[in-house]
Amino acid sequence: MALFALLNSCKKDDEKSKTQLLTEKPWFVAKAEEKAGTANWVDDFPNYATCEKDDVTLFKSNGQYEANEGATKCSPSSPQIISTGTWNFASNETVINITESGSTIPFTIEQLNDDNLVISYVVGSGATQFGIRYTFRH
Repeated sequence: MALFALLNSCKKDDEKSKTQLLTEKPWFVAKAEEKAGTANWVDDFPNYATCEKDDVTLFKSNGQYEANEGATKCSPSSPQIISTGTWNFASNETVINITESGSTIPFTIEQLNDDNLVISYVVGSGATQFGIRYTFRH
C-alpha cells in the first residue's frame, strides 16, 4: 500500500502545469482555421506564404509573449519580431487572454499538452458569427 502511494505521488510531481506546458518551448502554427456563421471550420493555413509557415510564438513565464519571423523572413528588411504583448490565463485556465497594443482577445483553450496548443476565438452568434482557431505544435 505504501509503495502504491509513493508511486502515485511521484506521478503527480511529474505532471506539468498549464504554464509550464505553454512556456517551455516555442510554438509553430500547424493549422489556422476560420469559420463564418455556424459553418464548419476551414483550414486557411495552406494559403499562408511559405515565409509565414515557420513563424514562432513564444509564451514566456513572466506573462510576456512574442511572435517572430522564425528562420525565413517574408521581407529581408522586416524586423525579426512581428509583435509582442502579454498573456494570462482566465476562467480556471480554460481561457488565455492575449493582449497586444491595448487590445485583449480571450482565446478558448481547446487543447494544451506537451505537443499541441489549440486556441479559438469566436465573436457574434448565428449567421453573424465569425471565428478563428489556431493549432500550434512544437
